[in-house]
Amino acid sequence: MRRIRPAAWLAALAGFFVTAVTALAYTAAQADAGQQVFVTVCAGCHGLTLGGGVGPALVGPAFRTVWTNAAMLLSYVSQNMPLSAPGSLNADQYRQVVAYLLRQNGIAPEEEPLTERSAVHIRLR
Repeated sequence: MRRIRPAAWLAALAGFFVTAVTALAYTAAQADAGQQVFVTVCAGCHGLTLGGGVGPALVGPAFRTVWTNAAMLLSYVSQNMPLSAPGSLNADQYRQVVAYLLRQNGIAPEEEPLTERSAVHIRLR
């Protein structure tokens, strides 16, 4: 029988713990607020159902393959959207919109709010 070295076991356990602790998503309240911002600011280009229009679709496999994680999405959206006035929303509104997009793409809400730091750990692919 092969023994697992304690260092390897501890490293694996630590990796699991870090993943469990940092696999934060967003709160339902953030997504609800994000839906309101989306309808007001984003739906004109991306459609009320996020299926696209003038702008690309924001749901489905094609959307998810563009973004490695939510931090990339949050960074892009906060710097480039809305197209007519990039950066015109406040930081909370951008996080709320991204939380809404995460929910619409099947990522369930959690207890902790979406932050720039936690967004790195939310995988979209």
